[in-house]
Amino acid sequence: AYARNELARMLDISGADFVEAREQALRSIELYRRVGNRAKEISLRRNTSDLYRMGGDYRSALRELQLGLQTAREVSDNEGLLSMQSGMARLHADFGQ
Repeated sequence: AYARNELARMLDISGADFVEAREQALRSIELYRRVGNRAKEISLRRNTSDLYRMGGDYRSALRELQLGLQTAREVSDNEGLLSMQSGMARLHADFGQ
């Protein structure tokens, strides 16, 4: 999971391939979810949302934030809650929603 997350991050930073970066991030989310690392899952949902947002995919970006918000609520992660809410505010501002 860590290696996939790092690969996604490097692809994002280099601008090499947003689609591949998203795919690697989504795989990382699933792996972290399976092992019960909810904090990392929440963080990656925010990052994945940003990748969708940069690609102009509002609906998918919002979906990732909503899933992250739900998970943050389930585990009482206040930092995660704030991150998801600020991500939603930015997404709405960027897309005029």
